[in-house]
Amino acid sequence: YLREPPPPSGTAGWDQAFKFLTDPNCPFQLATLRMYPLVTPTTIPKQALHAFAECCTSLLTYINSATSSRLPPEQVWALRSLFAALPLLLLRSPERLAFHAKRRIILRRCDDFKAGAWADLWHSLASEAHRKQSLRPRPPR
Repeated sequence: YLREPPPPSGTAGWDQAFKFLTDPNCPFQLATLRMYPLVTPTTIPKQALHAFAECCTSLLTYINSATSSRLPPEQVWALRSLFAALPLLLLRSPERLAFHAKRRIILRRCDDFKAGAWADLWHSLASEAHRKQSLRPRPPR
């Protein structure tokens, strides 16, 4: 019986988050991320980038532990996919938002990530994308 690695310090709830991510019915798939726009860090407040870097470091530490724990490759792949999706999950914000508001949103998402609310972050992204898609004008018939 293989167990998930212990979560890095400064994080909580990652045991439940890991179960969400590695569940065979998990809606999170790297391939589905293609439908979302890329996030570029040019307009991201410095404090938010530091929080994002902490999330990246924590997840990389966790991936390293998972690899050392000899978890099945598909579970390690799920963690690597999550790492690839971090900018989209944590850094996205409306372009016209004020700088301090962007900082607040990104810091809250980073806190949620560290708390293990990976499913909530994913569902938030999915519902946001669904809302944007429904607002697009439909082509004429």
